Amino acid sequence: MKRSGFKPRTTEMNRGAGLRRSAPKRRKRADTPRDLADGAVSPQEWWQAARLVALIRDNYRCRKCGADATEVHHRRLKQQGGSGADPTQHRPDRLVSMCLAHHIPWAHGRRLEAKESGFVVPRWEDTEVTPIRCFNGFYLFNIDGTQTRVL
Repeated sequence: MKRSGFKPRTTEMNRGAGLRRSAPKRRKRADTPRDLADGAVSPQEWWQAARLVALIRDNYRCRKCGADATEVHHRRLKQQGGSGADPTQHRPDRLVSMCLAHHIPWAHGRRLEAKESGFVVPRWEDTEVTPIRCFNGFYLFNIDGTQTRVL
């Protein structure tokens, strides 16, 4: 008995002949030799330097409670206009030292309270003129890595 329209499977059909395949996605590498030529700084080096400036300014203390700081928090979150690829995101006035107990659970978990304290700054506000309520008073963080106490 002969079937109409029946085609036996061939090796070409098994290989997916005639199907369009997309090219494999290439990972973007930021630290290629071409990008780092002529003394350019890699994004990782930029972040490590900015992180160190914030930790030294804050005396390696959490600005929320005064405990030993192990992390650095971005006051302007990515969802609020910050971008990890933007080097200005790592300016010292946009960074604050925090302990592990307060960084994720408090600064990211209680955003409204963190915003009222100045630990989170929306994109329409300037981080340099928004004071931050620390465990030992109110401070303004300057773009040069210094701080000014607000009375």
